[in-house]
Amino acid sequence: MTALYTPQSNEDAERKNRTLIDTVNSMLIKSDVLENLWGKALMTACLILTRIPLKNSDKTPYTI
Repeated sequence: MTALYTPQSNEDAERKNRTLIDTVNSMLIKSDVLENLWGKALMTACLILTRIPLKNSDKTPYTI
């Protein structure tokens, strides 16, 4: 449980958000595309991250 309107108190969600944003920024910088494709890059980063196996398991978040 976390307090309302305090996302910084939820470390797991904040870490996932930062991972997503870092991935999106890396994708946009490396590909030299316009920033208006930011939403598509975010969806792609989310798709990629759910297909990578977890550290302590051979299963992916998608299959779990």
